[in-house]
Amino acid sequence: MTTARSEYRKANTGTGAGSSAVQGDNYEGMHVELVLRYIELQTLMMSPITPHWSEYIWSQLLHKPESIKKALWPKQTGTPDEGLLAAAAYIRGLGSKIRSAEDQVARKEKKKKGNAAATPAAASPTEPRLRLFVACSYPAWQDAAITILKSTYKDGVFAGTEKQLLAAAGLMKNKAVMPFVAGIKSAVEANGPTAFERKLAFDEVATLESNLDFVRRELSVLKIKDVELIKAEEVKEEAGKFAAEDIRKADMATPSQPTYRIV
Repeated sequence: MTTARSEYRKANTGTGAGSSAVQGDNYEGMHVELVLRYIELQTLMMSPITPHWSEYIWSQLLHKPESIKKALWPKQTGTPDEGLLAAAAYIRGLGSKIRSAEDQVARKEKKKKGNAAATPAAASPTEPRLRLFVACSYPAWQDAAITILKSTYKDGVFAGTEKQLLAAAGLMKNKAVMPFVAGIKSAVEANGPTAFERKLAFDEVATLESNLDFVRRELSVLKIKDVELIKAEEVKEEAGKFAAEDIRKADMATPSQPTYRIV
């Protein structure tokens, strides 16, 4: 609950651990009733461990009419929205993935400069923008590979004939096929046949569209001034309008795994 509170505060105020408010941005702030509910639940759960502190918060801060000793343990009041939880985890993780990727690039560049003669550095844009490429469907070769894998799976066991079938379908020419197949097999063996189904529990495009400001704020360390959302399928359909690097990045995107380019 403390972690959830921290993430909520960061998103709505720009303050908290690991973040700082982006200058000039308007934040909607935290909802007072939700904050008070959080305090109430935390106090109840702490009461067996810190009874005097909990009694003080209960009576003096929350102004409850009776002692916390008479209060009931909190109960779940509704059914969790798994799609919403998955969408929230996706958005929180996106900024972290991009920052980590950029850190790796920076370290590689630093290592190269240390091992080679100094060369003039390329000028960085003063107000870089992030192009985020999101795919609405999986590559056809992945769907074909999964169909073949399904045909070899029965009673919780793979028949072991997937390589021959993949080769017969002409899929083995793609070097990415076998690592992908190995990953799906591991997921099925760990989680059952539901791992064959890769449908997301949330609308990825809609989730990104409503959280672009949050993504931009998460990338403030990279000085990102704007985040542009582009569907990978649109890049493929109108390739003439995009740079070669945009096309390459869009081709790498898959559902739940967007790619990006800083321009």
